[in-house]
Amino acid sequence: MQTMSGRDETRRARGFQAPPSGALRTARLQLVPRRTPRSETAFKAGENLSRMALQLAELQRQFGRQVGTLEDSIQQQRRELLQAMGQLPEMKARMNCLMAGFGRPS
Repeated sequence: MQTMSGRDETRRARGFQAPPSGALRTARLQLVPRRTPRSETAFKAGENLSRMALQLAELQRQFGRQVGTLEDSIQQQRRELLQAMGQLPEMKARMNCLMAGFGRPS
């Protein structure tokens, strides 16, 4: 007659039933992932590489658009700066006239 250990008694009291010996082996076999053949691995690597190339091309397009927008903005600011610099001599002359007018009594 086989005696049960305290652990087995506790499990049985909680309603634990041990699986049949063949079921446990089948469950273990199902948990092991299958190996991927080399050709499938190479194909997946090629897919990943092509996906990365497409993403790189899209990033380059976005970068090109942003650089173009930045160049346009810089050109606009240059035009505005040149226009303001062209008005400086006139503004200086007006300021000199105003300052000279403050010194004269009315």
